[in-house]
Amino acid sequence: MPNHNDANQIVRRFKNLVEQTKDVNKSYIQLADRYLTLKRPLFGKDFYKDIDQYQELIYFCLVIQDKYFLDKWGNPGHHKNRANLAESVNTYIKYFNSIRQNQNVPPKVREYLSYLVERILRPSVLK
Repeated sequence: MPNHNDANQIVRRFKNLVEQTKDVNKSYIQLADRYLTLKRPLFGKDFYKDIDQYQELIYFCLVIQDKYFLDKWGNPGHHKNRANLAESVNTYIKYFNSIRQNQNVPPKVREYLSYLVERILRPSVLK
């Protein structure tokens, strides 16, 4: 039967693991940011490459469970390292909305797609 000291040791280990996870998350964000900075310009090559870039941003967001990458890199033309989109904004919105409507899309991906659509449509409203 575990005693009080065992429980305290488990709690300490858990707290340590949480701190290590925060460090890994911070390192991941720094590494992904560096990768995206080196990859510039992210958009404007062609429609399908742009879509691949957006999918990659959503993947990064899924890993960290935060919209950070969509906020920082998701709106072409509003960052010094980005170019304009290869097609009209409406073409991208229509594409993302069609994916969002697919019932097989996981809820979190659907959430990020919705946020991305808002981010593209209204860059000054979102930060």
